[in-house]
Amino acid sequence: MKIQRFPRQSLWALAVLLVISTASWADSLPDLTVRSVRLLQNVYQGKCRPVIDAANLGGAIHPYEFSHSDVELLKGDGHGHVSIWGGYGLEVLDPARRLAAPHSSYTLPWNAILLEPGVYYIGARIDSNHKVTESNEANNQFGPVRLVCQGPAMPDLIVRDMRLVQGCKVQVTIANVGKAGLPASAYDHAHGVALQMARNNLPWGGIRLAFVDPGHNLSRPGGTVTFLWFPDTSNLALSPGANSMVLTIDASHVVQESNEGNNALRKVLYCRGPIHGPGHIQRIPVRPNTVLPNDKVKGGPMLQPHGF
Repeated sequence: MKIQRFPRQSLWALAVLLVISTASWADSLPDLTVRSVRLLQNVYQGKCRPVIDAANLGGAIHPYEFSHSDVELLKGDGHGHVSIWGGYGLEVLDPARRLAAPHSSYTLPWNAILLEPGVYYIGARIDSNHKVTESNEANNQFGPVRLVCQGPAMPDLIVRDMRLVQGCKVQVTIANVGKAGLPASAYDHAHGVALQMARNNLPWGGIRLAFVDPGHNLSRPGGTVTFLWFPDTSNLALSPGANSMVLTIDASHVVQESNEGNNALRKVLYCRGPIHGPGHIQRIPVRPNTVLPNDKVKGGPMLQPHGF
């Protein structure tokens, strides 16, 4: 039997042609990937909807492969544990087959889930059942990553500070640290937001917001008000020594807030000796109807003692 021998140059040429053909074939394959997962904020009544930003970085996807490929939404717990939250066919999420085109991108809507405001760990996996022949199978998953459903813009009332000034008077600073202002009802003289103080676990006066914020500073996000706590009321004078003070704003929840757990501040104030410089303060007009009966307070974070 006669063996046909090829010149060495021909074998090299064949090898080069094979490499070029293989590279061209790989370049023509599709490459599905998930670029990000995010939340659409306040889609319905403050709830959020997840969406998946997907792309095809390679060539066209065969119609059969596209129609049989699946997408999974992933849910994490923040500690490395991941579970499948749900799944759809790729064609269900992308009925126009935008991702079947070469070098394309499309945001896949996940309409089945509406999330309450809170923190979530969400990811996604495209072509999870490996029906599409791809040039890169290692980039099909994204996350889970930490996402926050913020909910609707709401006010957030806090007691920012209490401190002693001239004559052991208590200077108070309150603020709206939320993303929305207070409604007009918060300033109602009879039923609006109230501030309630306790000294050494006993009621120590209360007043409506309208009387300490006549300029409605807290009706704007980020607004603050600083004032003296009943400076002209003799029965609300601090005793010498340590005074454990708790001030609560809107304990009765007149206003719906983004955070209802930060309305109280607890602080120990020491009254001892003369005080220097009252600073810029707003004096409260004391009126008979501003002291609230049955004054109650909630606990707050304990801060370091402050005094003079």
